[in-house]
Amino acid sequence: MIDALYDHLSEKPALHLDEIAVFLWDEFRTTMTTSGLRRALVTKGWSKKTARQHEKKLNTDLREIYLHNLSDFKSYHLVYVDESGCDKRAGFRRKGWSPFGVACLQVSQFYRHQRYQIIPAYAQDAILLSQLFRGATDGTVFEDFLAQLLQHCGRWPEPKPVVVMDNASFHRSERQPIQT
Repeated sequence: MIDALYDHLSEKPALHLDEIAVFLWDEFRTTMTTSGLRRALVTKGWSKKTARQHEKKLNTDLREIYLHNLSDFKSYHLVYVDESGCDKRAGFRRKGWSPFGVACLQVSQFYRHQRYQIIPAYAQDAILLSQLFRGATDGTVFEDFLAQLLQHCGRWPEPKPVVVMDNASFHRSERQPIQT
């Protein structure tokens, strides 16, 4: 029963104690109080902590290749671009259960509504450029931002010639590369 509970919490770490009690009843016809559940989990080395959100599509092999390729550059060569936004999110639980010393990781579907976006470009010594706007980032907005950013970037081997970004779909385009 305990192993089944640990497996269930590994898949759904953000369950509340009353939901854990329902799981135990549904699976094993065992009744436990929420205070008894809390004591049992703490006794076995589990704690409730802030959950890190983790998207389902993450590929660790690609991440390792990326980090290896990035190691060829010095820190002053790199300019990071990563759009970020906020929207009205409902239902995300911020805390979840995991063993002591283990980060709580919750795999989630991300829902988006009206968004406010910021696109910053930053190097180790400064923010080179930023753009704040309402709505979603698309290929046209991103290409315009890159065209402005390249005016602030150096040529190899000067500082800031390498722009680093994630693999968002609007980062790829059929257009010819922008020349500085």
